[in-house]
Amino acid sequence: MSEILPVFPGHRLGLDDYIADYYHYFWQTDSTGCWKLERRQTFRELNNPSWEASSQGDWPCALKLLEEGRAQVKDYQRRVLEHGFEFRRVRIVEVPFSAYLIWELNSLLIRHEYGERIRVVTGGAISRFERHAPLPEIVVLGTQVVYQVIYGSSGLAEGAMKSTDPTDIRFWADFIERLYGDGEELDSYFQREVAGLRPVEEE
Repeated sequence: MSEILPVFPGHRLGLDDYIADYYHYFWQTDSTGCWKLERRQTFRELNNPSWEASSQGDWPCALKLLEEGRAQVKDYQRRVLEHGFEFRRVRIVEVPFSAYLIWELNSLLIRHEYGERIRVVTGGAISRFERHAPLPEIVVLGTQVVYQVIYGSSGLAEGAMKSTDPTDIRFWADFIERLYGDGEELDSYFQREVAGLRPVEEE
């Protein structure tokens, strides 16, 4: 695997345009499926009551809200499978875990239980790819499109760079697939490293 990761030129989309564009392509994804690479250790979620409860220090409420959302997650994953494709995610993790990451891994575990394919890769395992900059946040939807999701310093999504160039799509799909092949299934990682942890308020 190359240790020099190209940055595709692409077309810049604002957040609303990115969301609309994403869902336009998402439900047209073929059997090659979707790939997602998550690198940042902290994000800010919009309109997510569970994350808001966690960020305000109410961990029991955050977990309760995640559990209450199971039916919605199950229905969403059922729709994905009915469309004939899978969503595969590589989540990069660093220790000590950020407060956000502890919350997100609890959230992702529910997705994993209902069919999203999620594997964990440690930060140390990707160090050779990050000699000059952290890996980007990437989403590949089948053979149609690849996005580099752009985040502000606070962790809020601001939009994305979009490319429909087959070379860019193939490069990032192959790259994430190889990381996925080296990763650990989320459920086993979670039980060993995350279960029972509570987010600690960060300075």
